[in-house]
Amino acid sequence: LKDHPSIHLSSSSHLPFARGLDWMTASAVLIGRSAALLRQDEAAAALECAEEALDEIRASFVPEKASEISALCACADAFAALGQAEKSLSSATEACTLSKNLGDELVQASSLLTLAKVHLLADKDAVVALAVLRERGVTLGEMALILSLAQNGKANRSQVEEARRKENRWHEAFLLLSVSLASLPKAGPAAVAVAEFLRAAKQLGLVDGGSYEPGSSIRRLYECGGSAQEMYELARCRDAAKKSGDRQRAGWALLDIASAKLSQKPSCQVAEADEALTIFSSLGLKSCVAAAQLEVSRSRLGLRPVEALQAAQASALAFKELHSVSGESAAQSASALAHLALGQVPEAIASASAAEENARKGGLRRNTAEALLTASSCHLAAGEQGRALQDALEAAAILREVGDSRGEAFALLFEVASAYMAKMEGDLALKVASAGLRLLRSAEDLLGEALALKATANIHIERGDTEPALRLLQEVITICHDTGNVLDEVEGHAAVARIRLSRNEAEEAESSAQAGLALAKEAGNKLAEARALLCLSKALALKDLPKAAETADAAAVLFKTLGDRQGHLQALRASCVAGCQQGAAGAAAAAVKAEQVIKEMTASDLQAAGEAHLEASHALVLAARADQASKSASAALTIFRQLGHTKAEAMALRSLAHADRARGRPEEAAKAIVEIVSLFKRRGDVQGQANATGELAKAYLEGGLPKEALSEVGEARLLFQRLGKATSKEGMLLIDVGIPAHMALDDPPKAVALAEEAVNIFRSLANRLGEAQAFQASVKVCVQKGDLNSALQVARQSCAVLARARLTREEAEAHHVTAKVHLVRLEPREAVASAAQALTLLRRPGDEKSRVDVLETASWAHSMAAEPEGAVGAADEAVAICRRIGDRRRLVTSLQTLAEAQLVKATFRKAMDTVTEALALCRQADFEPRFEAHLLQASSLAKLGIAERDPQAPSRQKHVKEALQEAKAAARVLCRCGDRRAEAEAYWCLAKANLEAGNVDSAAEDSVKAFKSYATLRDGSGAGWAALLLASTCLRSKGRQQSAEVSHLVQEEITIPDVKQALDAVLNAHSTFRRINDEEGQEAALQLLAEIRATRDGAMQGLPQDMPRPRPLPAAFSTPPPSQAVSEYRVLVGARYPPCRTGFILAKPALLDLEDIEPSSENKPALLQKAAKPDAEPALKETAPRSALASLDNWDKRFDRKVWHNVKATTSGLWEYPDMGQPEQNVHSAEFVNSWLEELLAPEHLKDE
Repeated sequence: LKDHPSIHLSSSSHLPFARGLDWMTASAVLIGRSAALLRQDEAAAALECAEEALDEIRASFVPEKASEISALCACADAFAALGQAEKSLSSATEACTLSKNLGDELVQASSLLTLAKVHLLADKDAVVALAVLRERGVTLGEMALILSLAQNGKANRSQVEEARRKENRWHEAFLLLSVSLASLPKAGPAAVAVAEFLRAAKQLGLVDGGSYEPGSSIRRLYECGGSAQEMYELARCRDAAKKSGDRQRAGWALLDIASAKLSQKPSCQVAEADEALTIFSSLGLKSCVAAAQLEVSRSRLGLRPVEALQAAQASALAFKELHSVSGESAAQSASALAHLALGQVPEAIASASAAEENARKGGLRRNTAEALLTASSCHLAAGEQGRALQDALEAAAILREVGDSRGEAFALLFEVASAYMAKMEGDLALKVASAGLRLLRSAEDLLGEALALKATANIHIERGDTEPALRLLQEVITICHDTGNVLDEVEGHAAVARIRLSRNEAEEAESSAQAGLALAKEAGNKLAEARALLCLSKALALKDLPKAAETADAAAVLFKTLGDRQGHLQALRASCVAGCQQGAAGAAAAAVKAEQVIKEMTASDLQAAGEAHLEASHALVLAARADQASKSASAALTIFRQLGHTKAEAMALRSLAHADRARGRPEEAAKAIVEIVSLFKRRGDVQGQANATGELAKAYLEGGLPKEALSEVGEARLLFQRLGKATSKEGMLLIDVGIPAHMALDDPPKAVALAEEAVNIFRSLANRLGEAQAFQASVKVCVQKGDLNSALQVARQSCAVLARARLTREEAEAHHVTAKVHLVRLEPREAVASAAQALTLLRRPGDEKSRVDVLETASWAHSMAAEPEGAVGAADEAVAICRRIGDRRRLVTSLQTLAEAQLVKATFRKAMDTVTEALALCRQADFEPRFEAHLLQASSLAKLGIAERDPQAPSRQKHVKEALQEAKAAARVLCRCGDRRAEAEAYWCLAKANLEAGNVDSAAEDSVKAFKSYATLRDGSGAGWAALLLASTCLRSKGRQQSAEVSHLVQEEITIPDVKQALDAVLNAHSTFRRINDEEGQEAALQLLAEIRATRDGAMQGLPQDMPRPRPLPAAFSTPPPSQAVSEYRVLVGARYPPCRTGFILAKPALLDLEDIEPSSENKPALLQKAAKPDAEPALKETAPRSALASLDNWDKRFDRKVWHNVKATTSGLWEYPDMGQPEQNVHSAEFVNSWLEELLAPEHLKDE
């Protein structure tokens, strides 16, 4: 607070009970320590600290009078605790004299209170009361309220003894002060001092008893928590009042009961408030009626906000007629909250502003703070985080000045922390939450401490830090157990279970939920039991859906019995979700439950009927009954329009749009969202209209209408501009809708411009996360337009922004995006490094799903880099995590990743088993056909690998047959998906399977198709491997030979290798591999060349005499086969890329025309060269290969003559057949040798020897 420029803390050191809040001077720390020691009954030590502070202040160069007065007040309190009345009176009198000369009303009120307490020490009852209040850490404002109530209160000794017996210390102190003040002489010094203090407190607005009677005000001061003992006491007071015929007192008791019940069950209907209103109305007590209407508004806020608004407005009008500024301000704040619940944000802000203005005019500082807190909530709902933070900080400062440390703590914990979290400043939110927690601990407020711990835990949860959240919740459970607060203890167990569920720890979540359920049953608390059952159903949904649905039904029955409508609807939703996940029968049961709840709630009231229709619509969509869901949403819409419930009307329209989309009617869904826009436009809610227009733009984009989406984005931006300031929602609209719409229209420049605008918006808001998201959207644009260098640069910028913001999980996601960009750039090792950085950041519980995604990317990168050990290790870890957390969808993708890694490792049987499991799970879920096609392709390759490795195995024929079937099934999908690379890989796999199955003609045809597809992509590696596969098919070509028999002619099929075509294909492949520097491909080509030689020599011996015979191979190819082995995986898959999922839309490659790719044309080498090197030489012209013979003539003295003769013979490229009249030139062999010689004759390769 001190560092915030909008808060002025000049009077922070004026409070005698600062308790360490003033950290600006050492003397203030000593004063705070003195107050703390007094609460611990260490008066001597407290006096020592106070006197030391006073000496330091007076010894300073310019003594600060306000600090000196605070130190004198601390000395007076310490002397009083030690029983030294004269010294205490002297210090207090001096403080009062100095404060009058200072002219600060707050300091004067503080010194007057000290003087009043010193004078009250003459009375024994007052001494006991002050000791109790000192022990409770009472503040200046609370002391003013208690004294003002005690001055007019009536009490006797029996009431004091009863309060003491029940250990109600607040009420005991109040009663003792009432007895003491009643016994004081009116003109005595004590009575005069008390009157002067109360007069100063009223001028400051510290006294705010409202229209409540004293006992009720005291109960509200320490905020009755609705425990069993307190509820019993309140009921006893009510019964006693009814028996005595005191209807007014009975009405106040009913209001207290209503307040206690609301603190316990905020979503329940409380009848006591209505009953009190009836009593006060019959008595004609206007002030009491106004107070009751205010309580009625509070009681109906959660369930019937329309009625809550009506009651609050009536209360405000009544208080205005009574000229009660305090009551009017409180009622206006209640009206603002009701408007907020109805979704009427402008009206809510107006009411909160009016409440604040009235409170300021009346000088009611506490009411001003409460109005500011309400305004903070309203501004936060409107997306005005800065204004919300300013109001919350000002409210906290006012509450501190009036001495309400508890109110200050809650303002810090809720409004201030919420505003900081909305601004994505989690560290600051934790700091203010810790300050609030310290305030409550110093006041020894266990109930407040539990609330503060829960609020701090929620901040940690929102930041993704589950470990500190669990520790804090365990403290909450301990405190609630010690104080006997069963409901909050059960809520603590439920919160722990929810965290365990978010961390995918199903067993631990179930244990926590069961512990809460056992506790609730033991205490007999039905509400706690219902909430525990609801939590347990969500924990069971991960492993036992029928039991989860049954548990949710039991919770729904309990909620219904208790009249908790919101709990009833939540339990119904949990039951329907669990039922729909069980299949058709469960979905039908869920639909029946939805219809049943409509019948039950329609008879109660319109609000309940509308909510029932909304919940039924959601359940019916899950049950695949979209028509009925649409009818239910329409019914809810009619009801909420009749009620004037803006927020619920918008929810009904969204449900209607959702149902219409499920019905396959996107145009009807868009109409429903248009009605939302019209709704906010009629109400003059520019913020709501802008948000709804953004929803409409997103609906158009999802419906495939990018132009309409961009038009609505423009409308929404105009509306945001009318608000006069940039908002994060505008930036997110550009990221979610504007940029994808421009990319759908193939307009990357405008998409990049929008991404830059989004970055600027988030920078102006100091929103690091939004800025990083804008950068990541720009990455997608750059990848889609093919600018991979810019994509990598922007991805690194995103990582840097999030690293500065210390957003660990988001930074890990940014590194993951960078790894994906490296994958697209075909930089697997860099991708592995980025993925490793992401994994380093994803070490907290709850990061399992993100860790699985990064591990999959790392495995793909290892597979692409031909590092099988790393690929299998990463994929194995991902699969293990998925099995542990029970995420079946991610398990399928992880199994696919593992299968691909096992293929790279050439463990084909393991790959086959893995992909079989993945296929079984895939067919149970709604994966797209292309994903299943890739699984089928992997399965086919695994089985082909098994067949090739062991050709004599008995199961070979079965594996080959299954592989061929799976390859055909995959090709049917991949060849129609519009992805040329996927098409080429499908043809390769199909050709491979046909070749193993003996379908040589089909294999040759598919090989040519694969070659053409790779050539259109200018993928030299793919074309080379397709050429090698074509050569293999040529070596296994079939022919028929006739032989004469006695009775008939017999034809037998024999293998006649087509050596010429095989050699052509191999030489082309080798030339291509050499150009792209693919050493493994070159070795594979040389191995197949050696096989061709061996096949040719063997084939010539078995050929009939009348068949043409080729000349012997030139000596250049008469060398032994290469010794270096080619990887088994590469021989199996060729140039196939692992089907990794990056989430990017890749740039469409510039394709060659398929008609230009003819394997038998004379210009094939040049075309192949063009296909192999598109990026390095995009403007490369087709030229005839330069002859190497001229170069060889210049170097003939450096080579052996025999070697030179062999090379020349090879370069001539003549193949002669006995039955051919003239030789045929082999262009491909000449081209191959020329290129080989060019490399050989390079200066760096020449040696004299």
